[in-house]
Amino acid sequence: MTNGSSSDASLLAPYRQTPIRLFMADRVLLKQVAAGLSKLGFIMVTVAKVEPNYFQAMKQLFADLRQADGLVLVNHPRKKVEDSTGRQYEDYCFQDFYAGLASLVTNANKEVAETVGKCVPIFSMAQDADMRGRIIAELFEFGILSAFMLSIPDLRAPAAQQVEDLTQELQGYLQDFFMQREQRTRELKEYKSAEDLKQRREEADKILAQVEQLKQAKDYDKAIALCRQAMEVLPTSPTAYLEGGRLLIKKKRYPPALQMFRDAEQVAMHLPTPNEEIGKLRLIQVKEHIAECQERGVAPDQALVSQYVGEAMGNLNKAMEKARTIQLVRPQDQDAKRAEVLTAMADDILSLDLDQVVEENSPILKELGKLVKNVLGAKGKGAKDLAGRHLISLGMGALYENDFTTAQDYFKQAAALPELREQACVKLNYLGTQMRQRGHLDQAISVYRDLIEQRPAFLGVVLYNLAVALQTKARQVLAANPDKGDSLEREAAGTAVQAIYVDPSLPLEENFYRNPVMEPILRRVVGAFEAVVAQTASSQDPVQKACLKAVEHLERLLARGEKREALHFLFELTHKLKPFFLNFDQYASRPVYQFAHSLLGVLANHPDPKMQTFGKVLELLVTRGQKALAGEGFTGQPKLDLALQALLRAEQGQAAQALGRAFYEEPELVEHPGLMANKTLLNLCREIGRKLSGVRLGSFQVG
Repeated sequence: MTNGSSSDASLLAPYRQTPIRLFMADRVLLKQVAAGLSKLGFIMVTVAKVEPNYFQAMKQLFADLRQADGLVLVNHPRKKVEDSTGRQYEDYCFQDFYAGLASLVTNANKEVAETVGKCVPIFSMAQDADMRGRIIAELFEFGILSAFMLSIPDLRAPAAQQVEDLTQELQGYLQDFFMQREQRTRELKEYKSAEDLKQRREEADKILAQVEQLKQAKDYDKAIALCRQAMEVLPTSPTAYLEGGRLLIKKKRYPPALQMFRDAEQVAMHLPTPNEEIGKLRLIQVKEHIAECQERGVAPDQALVSQYVGEAMGNLNKAMEKARTIQLVRPQDQDAKRAEVLTAMADDILSLDLDQVVEENSPILKELGKLVKNVLGAKGKGAKDLAGRHLISLGMGALYENDFTTAQDYFKQAAALPELREQACVKLNYLGTQMRQRGHLDQAISVYRDLIEQRPAFLGVVLYNLAVALQTKARQVLAANPDKGDSLEREAAGTAVQAIYVDPSLPLEENFYRNPVMEPILRRVVGAFEAVVAQTASSQDPVQKACLKAVEHLERLLARGEKREALHFLFELTHKLKPFFLNFDQYASRPVYQFAHSLLGVLANHPDPKMQTFGKVLELLVTRGQKALAGEGFTGQPKLDLALQALLRAEQGQAAQALGRAFYEEPELVEHPGLMANKTLLNLCREIGRKLSGVRLGSFQVG
């Protein structure tokens, strides 16, 4: 049932003075159980000499129970029975034995559950969870709370090893018995029979299934009402209380939610979840209180915060201790289940994101960091055995303790797992931001650069964060030494342009304007691209503008890999914008040229005459484009050529970065003849200019 560790054995400490009577007919098993109890520290163990006859042993046990105090482990003699073929064999006949025992107790005017309920059957048998469950159900009416089904010992193993194996199993069963005794006793008093309990559980499960459907529909009020109904049907199960409490939190009805969790704790004292939910609720209240005070511009109520935090930490630590006592029928599943529960608890704590409202050096965050490490360390196997979800949790715990190096290591390990890659990338970006905000700029820059190599879905965000870190570092360097820092500033400018090129929605977010160090460099590059667009726009007629827009649209489609859409758009242009094909040499685009060239062979042999005609039109475009692009590899200006070469490699983001850096360093390049003569670069400049037009320079909070 457990791994038999000394820390687990210590959980039995409160129960070691419980009197235990060994009423056991199997002499070998008796010897091993007695040795096991001694190893576990039980000091009040007595032994009965059991009569070998089934019925005599029943009467003897009845006499023992009248005097016994505490727990009686019973291994009664087996009864000789005959099957339908007349073959005789021996069987424990649990139902028959305890029914007879109960009859003797009733005749003596004693309470059956109170007297027979002292017994716990103990026996060796091939492991079968269903059989054990049936035995416990059969004995429910007699007040018996459990049955210890021990594995059949390996007789080839040394005697000491057999005792050690049995001790580990016995330890798990005893923990389960003592820690769940109160809940099972309540069930005995609450329900008429095991069948009554089973029916009520089934009814409660149906109600909770309806609760789940209502949750999906966000009809929380009806769901809460059904949870209360499930509590009435099965008052000894914590599930409805817990679900109801969580739903009340969604409605921000915290006092009744807290009461539901406390009721759940009373119903299931051994379960970690009620304490975890109480701890999380108190932390939610802390978070909301601090956020509300920040919004109102007043100081938080420190007495209230301390009260809630103290209650949260106390309950979370209690939950962790209870999680370590989880018992399963299959011992081999024990460690995995404990790890799963403890890790889910750590993830739940971390998902509250208290760091977003609490000061970075707050004792709350440090305590949470320690708690998370303790929770995840409670499984006792170390970080090397953790799965990806565990690694992310450990990383956040390390971050709470300001251990950036360890946090980065955990997140990078998690990012190597495909199923956790994107989530780990989000955490790495958050880590970089925390480093940057706390002045660890070199570490932040390193984190962002590594993250860019991962190509996360939010690449634009990471690039902009890198630009902010580079510019902040440049300001520090320039303040200390005016002759240095220029290269960092140029890189920051180029990276900011690349970020907005990759994700034009960035300037729509308010967070974009919370870093005033970016305002000067963005003002400069935005002005540069506006100048390029203005120069080219002044000499364009409406047809040229339409052709340029068509090129930009096609380039975007091709960059996204939407070739079918690009083909349809080109076909539409043959009817709507013929100059696009006739004058393609004036605004030639290599991606468009290469795509059109790839279609020629297919269209030339197409069975549809219309498509063959379309192919001949594309031949005209390809001819014009080939001539224009033949000498486009150089502009005669090295910085512009860097951008052009990146563009020719289909690395549009790198080309945008190079152009942004070039224009920031030398604003006069916007009028360079080589740029004005290169249609491909001009197309990119126009596209960048359009995306930069979303930047609201006046929104930066420059202090």
